Amino acid sequence: MHLRLEFEAIRAHILHRSPKPSLDTVLFELVAEETRLRTIVTPPIVDQSSVNVAHRQDNRHTRVTCY
Repeated sequence: MHLRLEFEAIRAHILHRSPKPSLDTVLFELVAEETRLRTIVTPPIVDQSSVNVAHRQDNRHTRVTCY
């Protein structure tokens, strides 16, 4: 069993501690990291080909004049 790549930093942090933390501490830290990762809001990716679809039928209206 292994952790996903998103948890590599916390995994390395846990494994390089001396003394090693208890299982309860490790689980608490992993759950906290999972919660933190869920709260990060990533901006949506906009498909540029769908921008101004209605204007494409009008040959006089270009992307330059639209903005």
